[in-house]
Parts: sequence; structure tokens; C-alpha cells
Amino acid sequence: MNPMDWTGPQFLRVYAVLFVIALILGITLRRWLTGPGGPLMFTHQQLGPYEVALLSGPKEVVHTALARLLHMGMIRMDGPNIEATGKHLNSNSPIERAAYGAVSSESMTLPALHSRAEPAIEELKDPLVEQGWLVDTQRARHARWLPTLLFFALLGLGLGKIAVGMSRDKPVSILALFSLFTFIALLVSSRKVWRTRKGETALRALRREQSALRVTARSAKSPDVMNSHDLALAVALFGLGVVTLNDFELLRRQVAPEVSSGGDSSSSGGSCGSSSSCGSSSSDSGGSSSSCGSSSSCGSSGCGGCGGGGGD
Repeated sequence: MNPMDWTGPQFLRVYAVLFVIALILGITLRRWLTGPGGPLMFTHQQLGPYEVALLSGPKEVVHTALARLLHMGMIRMDGPNIEATGKHLNSNSPIERAAYGAVSSESMTLPALHSRAEPAIEELKDPLVEQGWLVDTQRARHARWLPTLLFFALLGLGLGKIAVGMSRDKPVSILALFSLFTFIALLVSSRKVWRTRKGETALRALRREQSALRVTARSAKSPDVMNSHDLALAVALFGLGVVTLNDFELLRRQVAPEVSSGGDSSSSGGSCGSSSSCGSSSSDSGGSSSSCGSSSSCGSSGCGGCGGGGGD
């Protein structure tokens, strides 16, 4: 029997059952495809600011590089414009070299900057994928679109029945509401996938361990309060909004206007447990070093809704 010929109550009952099935199946698929969860043992795992930023997302890697270059005096803010100061960049970081090269270009745009940084980001990403913190490209694509296809098919069924009902002068308000819920679920399930559930936990643990660094960054009255490494780590973990100094606020408005001026972008943390030692021994241009986290443990948990393990 053609579903379009079913009575309204019949169709609504079947539609509700299908929605629940799609929801459960979508959550299960996404959780499975975003990789392993559960407790992790990190033995003296070394993470620099850019590896930490990569856990937050690819955009955060670029933001971290720009913040560090600004702190080192390699770039400056001329009103809303970012420009190079002309100093020689002595850095082994491919991210910093890519960001500085983009800023030095007269036609620097954010898409061009991200495009230049992409190869370096991919190079950084591979070790974190191998450690189970980031989702590889193929699994990320499947985790994003397979659940989305379920809701897309269900939404198409609902909209088709709505069209039939309207052509027959039948009430369709309840089905329209159901279709709205399906559309919301479709949007949620289509969020990009970046971190695994282990990566979600690692990022949350790092943010918790470095809460003092967050306070320092937000209360700093001068760039000299922090060295370049610590400032880069603060931006990597909490976003550009965590540094409230004037030039950094101008930089944030230019490259991350979606981040609230008084806040940070640390809301994307998730769950997955670890008993970790996550230090960073890299030095900034002034020769000082900073450690990122020590011996933290966090219980594992899943990611709720249709979209666990996502990232931008």
C-alpha cells in the first residue's frame, strides 16, 4: 500500500516510529564511526601548542599561530588590518611560516591563510589520528553523512505526505511539526566530525588542568605577562577570546568574529577518559618553557544526541 494513501493517524504513527529508529541508529552510527572511547593511559605524552590547537579544530591552529606571531612582534594590527612588521621569522613551525607568509602577502584573505596552512595542519593531524584522538577523513565523512541521510530520507517522506495532504485539503499541522523535528535532527547530525571520543576527553582534561592559564590570559594587562608559548597554549585551548589585550581583541574581530568578545571558545569539549600526563617542553622565542597538564584522569562517557565527537 502506498504510504501517501494512508490516513493521517496511520502515517503519523509510522512516521513517529521511523523517527525514533532513525534517531537511535544515527546516534549509534556516529558514536561508532567517531572512534574509540573509554579510559586512556598517556605516558609522558608531549603536546605542543599547535597539537593542542589541533584538538580544538583546524581554525584554532591558524588562530594560535597568528596570536603567537602577534605576541612575538612578527605581525601587528593596523586598525582592523593584519600586517607583517618586516622582522625576520626564525621559526621551525610550518604553521607559523604559512601564517606569516599569508600575512606578508598583499592580498591576504582568511581563505588564503587557511589554504596555506592546510598542508601543515594535515602533517600535524596524522600522529593524532594514529593515537586515536582525531578521526581520519574517511570515517569523519561517514560519521557525518550516514546519520544525516537517514533523516534526509525521513524528511523527504514527511514533506511528500504534507504535499499530498495539502492537495487534498487535509490538516497537516502535526506532520509539519514532526517534519520540523526531523529537520532539526538532520542539522544536528550533519555537524562536522573532527575529534574521536578519546580526543574529546583529552581536550576537556587539558582545559581543566590549564584553568589557571586561562585566568592569567584573561587578566593580563600587558603582553609581557605571558611568554609566547603560554599565550599560544591559552589560545589553543580557550580560543582568541581568552586574551583581552587590545591588539588581540582586534585580531579576534578580524579572524574569529563568531567568538564573543568577553568569552572564549572552550565550549566544544567533550568526554572520553584519560589518565594523562600531557606536558609540552617546547620553548618560545624568549627561551622559557611551559608544561601542559600533568597526571589527570577523567572518566569516559559518550556523546549525546545525534552529534557526539564533532569539531569545526
